[in-house]
Amino acid sequence: MNVGKLIYSFSPRITSRALALILSILITVGAVRIASVFTEKESYAGDGETVNDTITDVSDRTETDQKTNSEIDTDASLLIGAVIKGASAMIVDLAESKAVAVKNETAKREIKHAPAFVCAMVVSKAVSSGAVKLTDQAVCPASAAKCPDYEISEEVLPIGKRMAIGDILRCMFYQSGSSYAYTLAIHISGSEEAFVKEMNALADELGLRETLFVGCNEGTVSAYDLSVIMKYMLADPLLRGYFCSDDEVTVGYGQSGSVSLVVRNNFFESYCTESQAKSDGIIGGKVSEGGYDGWSAVLFSRNGKEYLVLIIGSGEAFADALMAFSAYVLAPEG
Repeated sequence: MNVGKLIYSFSPRITSRALALILSILITVGAVRIASVFTEKESYAGDGETVNDTITDVSDRTETDQKTNSEIDTDASLLIGAVIKGASAMIVDLAESKAVAVKNETAKREIKHAPAFVCAMVVSKAVSSGAVKLTDQAVCPASAAKCPDYEISEEVLPIGKRMAIGDILRCMFYQSGSSYAYTLAIHISGSEEAFVKEMNALADELGLRETLFVGCNEGTVSAYDLSVIMKYMLADPLLRGYFCSDDEVTVGYGQSGSVSLVVRNNFFESYCTESQAKSDGIIGGKVSEGGYDGWSAVLFSRNGKEYLVLIIGSGEAFADALMAFSAYVLAPEG
């Protein structure tokens, strides 16, 4: 049956009304679908609080971040794809707030320890608002034993021990132990679920579209979303200081800090020596080796500008970061 011939066999008035009705139905269905997307997104967006000024005023965030991929260096991107083993990669010019080279940057991945950055941002927000102080003592609860890798990791805050919030943040950046983030979550929000809601609300406010946290130590994120997280985290002087520090620090835990723990940023201790940092222009970094979920975030300085290199899904994440940045530096111009 020729549907077009059948429709136009009716009078023009009936035909126009029929077409108008069909168009109206299509518009309504489209509007309902769009509304459902926004409703779903808002279901975990929290109470709508604004990110504090320490993290940054994100009122113009959307326009800036949408421009992040506008000036990709094709040659560097091709080189990165050829030389690194990681599943995803991204080099961001922080001064210009733009990506300059990418590989599979929007693929979602569960990134071990990456949620710690957003956890730290939520804590920094609470400190800036006066809700807590860096000198406040937080106690590691018994329920921390359920944290990923708690039983097999040496980088933990023992159950029942207390430590200043500022020191817990430092240990979380330096050592990555899951009990540090969990202790902060319980102290700040009363439960992990409530704290994770704040983490997802912050991710929503930052405009992240490939990120969802299901625990204070667990979540999926893309290289692009991680670059946005890192950009705002590095704009926070407190958190940037932890990320870039290579100092060896003695922190106290136990009753009134009666037990001492000597910690040093394991990035500089295990991956990047002081001489290498100086020769390669490395300011700070974080590495989590581990095959499928191995990743690295390394901050470079070159010619007065800072570049963030992200590698995701690599068993040699730090080596890939060095290779990726070298590929960008050596890529032919134009």
